[in-house]
Amino acid sequence: MEIPDLGVANAKMLRSAAPLTVKTIYQLMQKQNFVTGRARWVDQAKKDAIYFEIGIRKGKEGQPGKLHPRDIGYSFKIDSVILYVDDQPIPYDAVKIGEIKENFDMLRNVKNGMSIKIKLA
Repeated sequence: MEIPDLGVANAKMLRSAAPLTVKTIYQLMQKQNFVTGRARWVDQAKKDAIYFEIGIRKGKEGQPGKLHPRDIGYSFKIDSVILYVDDQPIPYDAVKIGEIKENFDMLRNVKNGMSIKIKLA
């Protein structure tokens, strides 16, 4: 994950909970070399999770569950990738599709509207 002016965070995709969704995102990254979106805080005051639309329009897959800091989720209702920064519950159901391995703390400095780019390492 790359966020201009903040840096790069290494993450790992996990296929176990939503293999078709992860496969679609992976294929999109292979085709376009990256996936990009505009970051939005779910709640600007709490700064609990960041989401950005991804444009894959996948239906419900897997069982949504409680996600924790460093987790990456996909919410089919808002067609968005969600990056969990805090343990607070958010209003969107999401299934875990990955986790952030390195440079997690940079996410706390994201501002609404910043570009987020996900690409293969």
